[in-house]
Amino acid sequence: MAREHSLSTPSGTITIAQAQPSDIDIVISILEEAGQWLLERGIYQWLPGSFSRDRLASSLEHSKYGKQPFMKKTCRRK
Repeated sequence: MAREHSLSTPSGTITIAQAQPSDIDIVISILEEAGQWLLERGIYQWLPGSFSRDRLASSLEHSKYGKQPFMKKTCRRK
């Protein structure tokens, strides 16, 4: 079962939950966006386009057993 935590902010409620294998597109989107943000600041840590769908799918599958806790975030605006 996925663990969830909600946080109220001035911009709305943010819910953070453990990602499941069915969330792979959300996880890739978050990583791509974070990679782009870093790249725009001259940080070459997570390069957009470098995230392997197969490797992430395997990691998400392992996260079901408590090994690699990928997280997903959703935000509801007020």
